[in-house]
Amino acid sequence: MIVSAGRSLWRGISVFERFPGAFVIANIIAGVISLPIITAPIAWGGLSRLAHAAHQGPTCHLDDFWSGCRDYWLHGLLVGVLTAGLMFMLYANYSTYVLQSGALFVLLRAVWFTAAITWLSTLLYLFPLLERMEQPKLTIGLRNALTMTLKNPFFSLVVVIGVALLCVLSSLLIMPWALITFALIASIATAAVQNRLGAYTTKDIQGATA
Repeated sequence: MIVSAGRSLWRGISVFERFPGAFVIANIIAGVISLPIITAPIAWGGLSRLAHAAHQGPTCHLDDFWSGCRDYWLHGLLVGVLTAGLMFMLYANYSTYVLQSGALFVLLRAVWFTAAITWLSTLLYLFPLLERMEQPKLTIGLRNALTMTLKNPFFSLVVVIGVALLCVLSSLLIMPWALITFALIASIATAAVQNRLGAYTTKDIQGATA
């Protein structure tokens, strides 16, 4: 699992390097779209469409990004609202009891932290999985993404850690956020989904093609 996750990270970087122009321009536009924060999943849908085209075909274009934004704008808004509500609830619970001692509170903090990581992994998989579904429905996509996360916990954890390290590095250097970070994460997420779909049968992934 760890080796497969590492290969997915490397595959995502390699595909990004094949189409730097399209990815960089899309990343800049995605950053602007994401300024209201809650609209970030719309931009993520566009980047996932671009990354899917880059991974699947001989080329990709900025039109792929825009078509993804158009197709997933409602999905993106719903995911944005859902994510904001869930993260607020987890943060409120965690911050309320962060100074409390005792085994129960330690267990609760571990559960909330695990829930946050699980949701972030689910979000990474969601739009790349929608790209592989014949009929990309949000509820089924969320179910599929959560299934993929839970069936591949160590793989997903390594991918999330890799993405987190990329975010930390981007924060230290600042400029990568504007130029490459969002698009590179989309490429990595797409590679991760392709890796897992190719590793086992898709009977648990409704409507997805291997």
